[in-house]
This record gives sequence, structure tokens and C-alpha cells, in this order.
Amino acid sequence: SKYLRFRSNCNLLGVTFMKKIVIFCLIFVFLSFYGCTPITGTVKDVQVKNVKSDIYSEDDINEAIEVIEDYFVKNFNGCSLKKIAYAGDEITKLESQYQSEHSDSNKDVIVLTSDFYVYPKGGDGSLNTDSTYTGWKWILVRMPNGKWEHKDHGYG
Repeated sequence: SKYLRFRSNCNLLGVTFMKKIVIFCLIFVFLSFYGCTPITGTVKDVQVKNVKSDIYSEDDINEAIEVIEDYFVKNFNGCSLKKIAYAGDEITKLESQYQSEHSDSNKDVIVLTSDFYVYPKGGDGSLNTDSTYTGWKWILVRMPNGKWEHKDHGYG
């Protein structure tokens, strides 16, 4: 009788203790994911602004945007691309002129602009965390195979 009473008390303690462990584990898992910074860059919520061009077709511009989206995902860890657009013919002409004066090749150049957010623990140390960058330029050149290639990015 004493043995049975002791054993039933242990089971009650065991069940209560197991419930506490499960609850603790669930809380720990939830808190570990709460506020996490994405490991890669994200483009899932990006708004693409359509800008008309006399130089490039809509397909040319969209192909360039895809290149930058891919580049952003791979290289802008902990950042979220918010907006991207063709910078316009005037800016592209100026950049094209600059590239032809300072480069060995005479390739097509296209310039995009974007806005993106750096999460509190995002970036690689070269960007201000918990900040939004606006008017960030992306410069691409068309390769001999007709594909756009990322050449440079930043302000200026």
C-alpha cells in the first residue's frame, strides 16, 4: 500500500514535470525564431515600378531586374528589397557615356534604382543596420551572349 501510494505520486510528478519541459521547449523554440533575421536577402515583397524607355524594351528592363533580384538574394544577407525600377533613359545615357570613357569595351549599360531595408542584425557590416536605403543604384552591362551582368552598385 505504501509502495503503490509512492508510485502514484511519482507518476503525477512525472506527468507534471514532463508538461513543464514540453511547455519550456515550445517557448524556447518560439522565442528563438521570434525576430530572426533572414539568412539571405529577400525579394518576396518587392514592388517593381514600370518606367517607360526609348532605349530598352520592357523585356530588357525586366531581365535586368531579375539579375539584380538574384544578386540581392545571394549577396545582401539580412536585407529586404522593397522597390526596384529602371532609373530612366537620361541616367542610363550618362552612365553609358561614363562607362565608354572609362572602360575597354563598348557594351550596353542599364541603370536600376531600388529601396531596401537592412534588418537589425542584417548586412555584412558595410551597411547601417535597422535602416532603409533609398535611391540605391545598380549598374548592369549586356554581355556578348545578350544577358545582363551586374557590374556595380551603390550611391553616386
